[in-house]
Amino acid sequence: MAKKKNDSKKTDSKKTDSKKTDTKAKTSTGKAVAMAVGTAAAAVAVGAAVKKAVSSGKTVYEVKTHDDGWQVIKDGASRASSVHPTKKEAVAEARELAADRAPSELHIYKQDGELDDSHSYEPEEE
Repeated sequence: MAKKKNDSKKTDSKKTDSKKTDTKAKTSTGKAVAMAVGTAAAAVAVGAAVKKAVSSGKTVYEVKTHDDGWQVIKDGASRASSVHPTKKEAVAEARELAADRAPSELHIYKQDGELDDSHSYEPEEE
């Protein structure tokens, strides 16, 4: 009879382990869904910002990652205006470019693709 009690304890521990595994799976799935929703929301916000800038007649320049570092690219272009080894250098170039071609917008992205910062440039009054 002692064996049956031990066997039932083993079965109970297996059930508990199974529940822990299910909980971990649900938690990691929940985190993945939350990340996907957050990323989708960020993409929608960025899309709205670009659409608003373009509809107002402003040229939009973006600083994004590139295989060789960081790129400055005009929204809708197939090729980068310039590529730089550091984000700092790319941002400096993009600020000059956007300021020289006002009215314009500059969107600076993080390495993960999320919008980090944006600037609006208006023509100087004469």
